[in-house]
Amino acid sequence: MDLSQLLPDHILPIRQQVSPTSIQIDVLATPSTGICSACQTSSSKVHSFYKRRLADLSISGKPVTLQLHLRKFFCTNSACSRKVFAQMLPAMKPYARRLNRAEQQLRKIALQTVARPTARLCQFTGHPVSQSTLLRISHKTAVPIAPTPVRLGVDDFAASAHRFRRGRRYGTILTVRRFG
Repeated sequence: MDLSQLLPDHILPIRQQVSPTSIQIDVLATPSTGICSACQTSSSKVHSFYKRRLADLSISGKPVTLQLHLRKFFCTNSACSRKVFAQMLPAMKPYARRLNRAEQQLRKIALQTVARPTARLCQFTGHPVSQSTLLRISHKTAVPIAPTPVRLGVDDFAASAHRFRRGRRYGTILTVRRFG
């Protein structure tokens, strides 16, 4: 199978290195033009090249790292304040450490489970991330806005369960009634 079929669009594989614990793929961005993020002007005048390392989806439980070879372009708009800008691809966001598809997969996992066990599970599946990263990813997700409750009940308690010791720890319960 051709490796380019597994990679996002606009990325051409150059070489790959497979070790017992990881996979690294060097790739080249195929678009020869870029769009300035400040003025939205297209340019093909290359300033220089730079590299970015991004995590991708794992293969056979091994973490995959893409070494992207990208271009920097001169902005051809003389009125633009930005003289040089970096090439961006649809599969990545500025300053991101992983491709969008890997971020989406981690977001789905993080929203379904608790952070600490999920971080341990992700180690086995080839996505080495910390629990803090999973929390950060889940906090970026938009939460649907709930309708304003009609009635709201509040109750405080001190329980003798293993986490709540009477007189030491207290809890609060909010009960919501949405309809009259």
